[in-house]
Amino acid sequence: RESSAPGGLEVNDAIVPVKAGRYSIYADAGTADDGVVVMAGVGKLAQTMAKYAQGDVSSTLRDVTAYAQSQPSGTFSARQGAWEDVLADGVPGEAGPVRRSLNLHYGVNALVDYGLSDEDGGQRVWPYFVSDEGYVRARVEQRRGAHAPGDAHYSAAAWDDLGDTDITGLFSLVNTVVVTNIDPGAPATGDVSVSKEVRGEGLGADAYGRAYGFRFELLGADGEGLPPGERFPFYGADRAGTVASGEVVPLRHGEEVVVQGLPVGASWRVTEVDAGEHGLYVSPASGTCEGVVAASSASPGSYANDNVARAAFVNSSEPPDDPQGPDGPDGPDEPEGPSGPDRPSDPDDPQEPQGPHDPQEPQEPAAPDSPVAPADPGDTDAPTAATPLPKSLGSSAVVVKTTRSLGGLQVTSDQLGLVMLLLGAASALTSAAVLRPSRLRRHRPSSRGR
Repeated sequence: RESSAPGGLEVNDAIVPVKAGRYSIYADAGTADDGVVVMAGVGKLAQTMAKYAQGDVSSTLRDVTAYAQSQPSGTFSARQGAWEDVLADGVPGEAGPVRRSLNLHYGVNALVDYGLSDEDGGQRVWPYFVSDEGYVRARVEQRRGAHAPGDAHYSAAAWDDLGDTDITGLFSLVNTVVVTNIDPGAPATGDVSVSKEVRGEGLGADAYGRAYGFRFELLGADGEGLPPGERFPFYGADRAGTVASGEVVPLRHGEEVVVQGLPVGASWRVTEVDAGEHGLYVSPASGTCEGVVAASSASPGSYANDNVARAAFVNSSEPPDDPQGPDGPDGPDEPEGPSGPDRPSDPDDPQEPQGPHDPQEPQEPAAPDSPVAPADPGDTDAPTAATPLPKSLGSSAVVVKTTRSLGGLQVTSDQLGLVMLLLGAASALTSAAVLRPSRLRRHRPSSRGR
């Protein structure tokens, strides 16, 4: 529990239980909106195993996949089988279960030993699973066939095929607890949520497990671009990091991140950069959501913000009922253009009188047609041209500064009253216990990669 906070910040009185498990120690994130989140990563590789990851002698552990596992808040157990893999919601049975995972590469983009090897390459996304409820940890397996010859991360060193062996015990595992403090005197800020959903018949696991890119853009309330170096933190399940205007954040099915600490009144825009590239219909049809940042509705002592602006994107195998998006208003029926009048006769050149219908009794010549005034463009029901999207809002190259808005209250990560880095010791498992020669297949790289 936090005992004190930096000057001017309010203490967060949430209690964070810490439990000892089989491989490491773990912190309970409690309940949503209590101002506590836990980030879980693989941590450090056991020192005796480093030679299997460096790629000089062996590349067996050079690439691994971490899977998120969880336990409910308040019910921790160290027994075997108590941890359960976290599955993506909304994946139909024919696509199979899609597990929350991170593909990691040794020594590249690493915060500890391993960093993200795909998606954005660790430029903006940290290699952590993130949860604001209960316990979370990483389970680790070898990632086979990760790189082919010509790939920058490819290694020609021999490697052993570990199959689906659980190698979690070779890693220290890390739980980082982030406790939010609030500053009553800070300027009001707001948040923007970005979410991704994939739905439809006949889709495979790759559609649900693929990372889709979303460009985040922000224009200041004064209509000008943001100062260089302005970055904003984002948090969500399996996602944490910082982003600047113009940068791209990857999201997979069922994922959502909240970009925090945005200036009130600023214009925001989120665009799915690869919309339509995977044979799926995109909603909203424009591939873009935009709006204006509103002040957080949170109040002192509360960390919930019910006034988050939302950019919800859906990819579907079926055409959307509403091309403006699942949450947008029904679009109006296409109006018909005004019935155009018959071309008026030139008032200075009236028509010739019509010939008589009865040659025995000629009729009076018909009066010239009266000219009809053209429709007033200002009074027509014809549709007007669509309002174009604003020009690119620009990007800024930047330095990390993590902030969060809570109803006029600003949270600054470098002023957190409590950040606990819980590093558990690596399991006593040795290479003989985990890398049993009788179960391994030895591989030498070939032209097909490894």
